[in-house]
Amino acid sequence: MAVEIPTWIYKSEGDKQTASEMNQLAQAVITNATELSNTKNDVANLSNDVTDLDNRLTDIEESENVKTVEEDKPIVQVSMTGIWTTSGGEVSTSDNLILENGYSVNWSGCFKWNSSTGYKNPERTDGDLGSTLPFDGQNSSTTNITGITSNRSITQNLYADKKGLLINGEKVVNATGEDKSYKSMTVTFKNMLFKGLVTSATPTGEQVSALAGELVTSRAKAVPGVTATC
Repeated sequence: MAVEIPTWIYKSEGDKQTASEMNQLAQAVITNATELSNTKNDVANLSNDVTDLDNRLTDIEESENVKTVEEDKPIVQVSMTGIWTTSGGEVSTSDNLILENGYSVNWSGCFKWNSSTGYKNPERTDGDLGSTLPFDGQNSSTTNITGITSNRSITQNLYADKKGLLINGEKVVNATGEDKSYKSMTVTFKNMLFKGLVTSATPTGEQVSALAGELVTSRAKAVPGVTATC
């Protein structure tokens, strides 16, 4: 900051100050002017800080409004329709089929999804029924799975990107990742345990088949409270 040293006008020789005194006065004027300039800069910096804080608060308030507008929704559910056909000719539409070991089973079915208020639509699909996403409310192509002889789950998944905004510390960021829904139909194979009373140490197949049967996971089962007399 340039400071102009004033020109002194004296009324008389008696009012004159020495050159040294005038130099000291000029230096005092320069010092005061410098302090005034620094104070002005401090005020300007403080004003900038206040403006920056106000802008940050405004950004957060606006982001909260956007978050409310773009709030995420859950994804719609999968609907699956399927028919089991066993090697014995039996047919079932159960979601959880249980069969005796030794049988085989075929499955035939399709899936679909329906748009619903408060839910978001899927953007992709994968699973045992393929990766082609059908249109809203329409069945997928029929899938056939044959010769199943061990435990099996037939599953189809739907996916949609997460939507909306999230506040992460002082930043507003886009939500990332996917939401998922799925549907499964399952077949479980178990052992047939026969229990009852026979008089022969080597019963025939007919005698065994006449006994009460129970499907169990293991090949043996302890039955309490049974007594026999030979």
